[in-house]
Amino acid sequence: MNKSPQDQFVKFHANQAGPFTSDNNVIDVTIPGGAVYNLRDSYLQIYAEISSTDVAIGGVNGVYNGILEFENQSAHFPNSALVKNCEVSSSARGSIESIRRADILSQAKHLVSRGRRTDQTENYLSANVVSDPNGNTFQTPFVQKRQSGTTLSSYQEAPIPIRLGDLMESCETLMYDGRKLGDLRFRFELNAPGGAAPKIVAAAAGTLADGQPLYPGWSSFNDIPANQATITSLTLDVGAGAAQTRGAREDLGGCPWYVGQRVNVKATGAGAGPPANIDANTIITAIAVADDGTLQIALAASIGTTGAGATYEDVEINAILAPATISATFNRVELVAKRIGNPPPMSMPIEWAWRTYETTEDTGPQGVLNFNRQYIMSPESDAVMITFPDATADVFSINTDINSYRLAINQVETTDRDVVVGPTALDVSPLALDRLSDLYDKMGLSISNLTLNGGVSDQKDYAQIYNQANRRQTIFGCKMPQTAQQKYLGVKISLGANQVDKICLFQSSPRGLSY
Repeated sequence: MNKSPQDQFVKFHANQAGPFTSDNNVIDVTIPGGAVYNLRDSYLQIYAEISSTDVAIGGVNGVYNGILEFENQSAHFPNSALVKNCEVSSSARGSIESIRRADILSQAKHLVSRGRRTDQTENYLSANVVSDPNGNTFQTPFVQKRQSGTTLSSYQEAPIPIRLGDLMESCETLMYDGRKLGDLRFRFELNAPGGAAPKIVAAAAGTLADGQPLYPGWSSFNDIPANQATITSLTLDVGAGAAQTRGAREDLGGCPWYVGQRVNVKATGAGAGPPANIDANTIITAIAVADDGTLQIALAASIGTTGAGATYEDVEINAILAPATISATFNRVELVAKRIGNPPPMSMPIEWAWRTYETTEDTGPQGVLNFNRQYIMSPESDAVMITFPDATADVFSINTDINSYRLAINQVETTDRDVVVGPTALDVSPLALDRLSDLYDKMGLSISNLTLNGGVSDQKDYAQIYNQANRRQTIFGCKMPQTAQQKYLGVKISLGANQVDKICLFQSSPRGLSY
């Protein structure tokens, strides 16, 4: 008995060669016709890597928790925000979907429709990771981290997956029949590092300066005894009694230290003729768990000495250091498509339906606290999402000066009162949450995070990731009736200070084709 052909994932390389930068950021990829593909399970894949420069210690260079961030902005973002604009077309039907400012749109959709728990489950795939709730550590895909042994951790090229469906909803289809529609052509414009005006930069996650809270149970080490010609190792202070379980563990899952990490060690001179206090930068070159369960850390170079009767007390790793420079590179791009092994007959009719978005970008007048403008909406649009790209990254909808809004369609108000959305999270009215939920429901999106805070990547403490008031986003909009002709959307916004620097509206419309 013959087995049915199995589904396969097939890689298609970009027509352009890398490395990709802000000056070389356009990607063209073609999925050839003649087969049937599941686009929902297909994805774009960017191969990226991190590198750093620093002054070596004992001949060893540090390795850092490299992540990607938007320049001057530590707000957490999904991988889909790495694509600024995108479009797809087929050889038989021409243009299928084109999204301008897909980075703003996908970030806003992801923010509300995906909860924190879901976001954490995909953290290992993210180019912009947040700290892990297990130990408040950072696990980045760009580093092959080693938490035991003598082999240094190392940077590695990592694939960053971006679901096609997260960029364009036409790519949520389970079946694209290339036997009928021919080649499927994609074009992507990336937010890329490097070049004249990079939007994406590398950052070292989890660095902690002197005086910032470190890791209880992992930062204090045993006193250093007398008669040490060199001090090149530390033994974790396991304390006494119940506290002993904090450090004496073979499970290093919550351990913040790894081989190759650059840290600062401090210690206080004590005993007879006390030596000068230690305040030394060093690199961890080995980590081992002794037979008694204590953790031992080896250092790249000696951090001091002790004479007869002299010791060191209050030994601790006091800071996790940042590199002199850190950078990212997008080496190459490919599209991974799921080809259906046992497709239906070509005679079977297919209904392909999706929702697309038309983008309108505008800027407000300087210093005007009462923004009042009217925008033309297309007849077929049935909802509009309004965002406010921040002045730094130009991606996150952050404007903490907005107090309230009111919308009208063809001069008919959508609410009977102003909708209060700020300036703080405590000021947000139940009506604002109700209108936001109604908007996302109309667009066919789930609602899992009405706090509108997607977190930050520069906070070690997991409890603080989603509590940064200046990272709360402002997103609103409304349903609209489909009309026989163009309609007008009136937007009134009341601000407490500054102005509407930028405003970006996404008209949502149903689309589809039969073949």
